[in-house]
Amino acid sequence: LSLLTFQNLNNIMINMNSVEHLGWEEARIKEIKRLFYFSRLLNKYIPLLYKFETGKIPDNFFPDYGIIYYIGRILLLLLFPERYNDILEYLGNNPGKSFSESESALDPKHVSAEFLGILILKLWNIPEELYEVIMNTSHPEKLNKKNNEIINLIHNIHKFITYLWQNKFTGKVKLSEIGFKTIPTDKLKSIIVEITEDMKSYK
Repeated sequence: LSLLTFQNLNNIMINMNSVEHLGWEEARIKEIKRLFYFSRLLNKYIPLLYKFETGKIPDNFFPDYGIIYYIGRILLLLLFPERYNDILEYLGNNPGKSFSESESALDPKHVSAEFLGILILKLWNIPEELYEVIMNTSHPEKLNKKNNEIINLIHNIHKFITYLWQNKFTGKVKLSEIGFKTIPTDKLKSIIVEITEDMKSYK
């Protein structure tokens, strides 16, 4: 990871508007803003959804699960924008695939978002158990049993947010496609409305 990459990432994390001055094309700017937006949504709804799913507050809650989950993708977009766009195109044509599955299908030897994410977590001295937040999508068999609940929840919230994002203007949201079956229907509907309205106002 180059010093310039670190500087750009640091500037974006401090002030999202700094991305406007990197000389990027509009689509790339929109995508990195979306990833940071998703990370904020994930952080916001982890405690509430975890409580409904398990009936308890998460132990040792780490407030930046969102940025940890998306940091590998953010770095991939910073360093390899063409590769990232190819993955998005593949996902659009193969909606049942995960991000990591799409990476492998296109070129399994290319540096992955997971690799980049874990690399920067190490540089940030993030505890190793949190690497699983990134590893979950591609290596679920490596999960620590102790962390299964919270990490599977993070992945499910990502899928939930992505589904709502894709359907925010269609009105075709189906509860049966969302999961979270332990959450009361009325509460789940109110969460969906809240997130969808937020997404509609997002710029």
